[in-house]
Amino acid sequence: MGDWSLTWPDSPGTPAGNGTNKISRTLDNCVIQELFEADAPVSLHGMSLSTFDKATGKWKQTWVDNSGSYLDFVGDVHDDGAIFMRDAKDKDGNPIKQRMVYKNFNKDEFDWSWERSEDGGATWKVMWPIHYIRLSKAKVQQKEQGQKKTPWYKQW
Repeated sequence: MGDWSLTWPDSPGTPAGNGTNKISRTLDNCVIQELFEADAPVSLHGMSLSTFDKATGKWKQTWVDNSGSYLDFVGDVHDDGAIFMRDAKDKDGNPIKQRMVYKNFNKDEFDWSWERSEDGGATWKVMWPIHYIRLSKAKVQQKEQGQKKTPWYKQW
């Protein structure tokens, strides 16, 4: 949980860049909400909601963003990380697997990667690695003060 600064290197289909992610618990601590923002060099603003499905014993996550994407994932969380996966199709209609991998956790940093498999999950290619660093409270306040807030009723 918390506010995070993100950086990533040049990778297949994604130029090097940076962004932020605000991660919080909501709905009586049953849901984890992420608010992702990146403006340069790619404008991507998205949100995910994750919850533990007691019936299946799996975590489930839904992602939506400003490009109209809707992605649904099923995953497992372990002491040393987490993996959320989904079945998808590539641009030619071939079946692929996609996954998000969370790893290398410590109190103030971790790594996340978007990965793809074209062989049913036998091998994986990292498409977008992101390094997370926790923002200090002072940096979060500076960021929020620097942004002009538009009232919700003027956003429609």
